[in-house]
Amino acid sequence: MSLQLAVDRDTIDRVAAAERSRARRQRQLATARWAASFIGRRLAVSLLSIWIVTLGIFGLVRVLGGDVARTSAGPDASPAQVEAARIRLGLDRSLPEQYVDFVSGIVTGDLGESYRTGTPVWDEITARLPATLKLAVAATAFGSLVGLVLGGIAAVKRGTWVDSVVSFIGIAGISIPVFWLGLMLISLLAVTYNVFPVTGDDEPLSIVLPALTVSVFPIGLVTRMTRASLLDTLGSDYARTARSKGTSRPAVIVRHCLRNAAIPVVTVIGLQFGALLGGAVLVESVYAWPGLGRYLVGAVETRDIAVVQGLAVVFAVVFIVVNLAVDLLYVAIDPRLRDNR
Repeated sequence: MSLQLAVDRDTIDRVAAAERSRARRQRQLATARWAASFIGRRLAVSLLSIWIVTLGIFGLVRVLGGDVARTSAGPDASPAQVEAARIRLGLDRSLPEQYVDFVSGIVTGDLGESYRTGTPVWDEITARLPATLKLAVAATAFGSLVGLVLGGIAAVKRGTWVDSVVSFIGIAGISIPVFWLGLMLISLLAVTYNVFPVTGDDEPLSIVLPALTVSVFPIGLVTRMTRASLLDTLGSDYARTARSKGTSRPAVIVRHCLRNAAIPVVTVIGLQFGALLGGAVLVESVYAWPGLGRYLVGAVETRDIAVVQGLAVVFAVVFIVVNLAVDLLYVAIDPRLRDNR
């Protein structure tokens, strides 16, 4: 009898283990299907956004760009030279044909040639992109780190003088004009005390002043968002329940609140990084930083329509791709988004 019971128990255990394994595989399959559907929807929205952006850029350049052929041929060009430039640029064809060529060029990396230098726009952009990327990464990393720390301190010290000081720093960071701050930092740290180089990116410390200037706005924004989001989670039911069970306040913040407060903060950081990748126009101009923002200013000054159009497309695509990455990061941060599928 005891042998029979042992066999039955062993059989039940094997069946239960098989059922658990089958349920786990079903959950994994359902999660994979949901992830594929989620990524597919986000990709579709991103592609639609890129198409709308290309349509808008194409239309605005044709409406507001003036006579592109005359700009390309030069101010002293004869009518015959202007007409030759019009044919060379494909402006003698219909607008739908021009738009198809425009989109085809974007897909293949052919953004046309600069009217001023005659070099391919894509080559000019790729030559300047590393400088902008280095500045954006440095400014975003520093601004996010400082903002997270200050926002967390302000939330924990809510209602104290520390909270007031941090809140003032956050408001000041958002309010200070970056071009004025850049000039002040140059005057103080580069000219008066000669601590850092004034312009360019030839020396290792050249990035310090531009990155510090650019990071001031993200510091203020991330500080305020972190404080507000963390205060919201600290007052939630699960945080109060954890405290009532004897969990220390630092443990409640680290284990329960930070992750739940991360989504709005990640949104802000992602948007700021995307904007900086689009070129910090004012800061790059102040520090003569050889990035995309300074390149855009030069193109606007010389009415180089091909460069302006190409940069607008690159900026828009970069911003949309960064937003797509942030959307995908949400799922990794907050499993509730998967559970609510």
